Amino acid sequence: MLMQIKIKHTLAIIAVFVVAFYLGKLNQAKTEIQEIDNRDLMEIINDYRIEQGLEFLEIDQYVCDIASQRSAEIVNDWSHNGFYILDHPSQYASRGENLARDFQTDLEIFNGWLNSPTHKDILDGDYNFGCIGKTEHGNITYVVLEVARVDQQKIVDTINR
Repeated sequence: MLMQIKIKHTLAIIAVFVVAFYLGKLNQAKTEIQEIDNRDLMEIINDYRIEQGLEFLEIDQYVCDIASQRSAEIVNDWSHNGFYILDHPSQYASRGENLARDFQTDLEIFNGWLNSPTHKDILDGDYNFGCIGKTEHGNITYVVLEVARVDQQKIVDTINR
């Protein structure tokens, strides 16, 4: 009888360690998932756009530079003011911008934009280039989606001048 109690006690201790180990792994996986990644967010956006029959957003260095610049700006000025005063080259026929902060994951950001009619308009817009900018300040991550419709013919005309 005493031997059975010792075995049960030993098994209970082992079970506690096994559960603690798996809970630790689960918490570690949760922490790793909660990082916002520019490429992953663009992939989520492009997957959505393809499902909707919209054009894939290609990466454009100019648009990426603007996204990066804007993500740093919105730390001190949470508004679209900086976007509206940008002087874009003429081949950028139309442009749009979504902002996000205080989200933990790419999917949270995407769903926030998707569930807001004005932000969804940007996701669904007639654009062919896009880029994500991200700035971390304190414990807050600031994210900007910049999109543009680039007129390829204007680029060709500019090169041929």
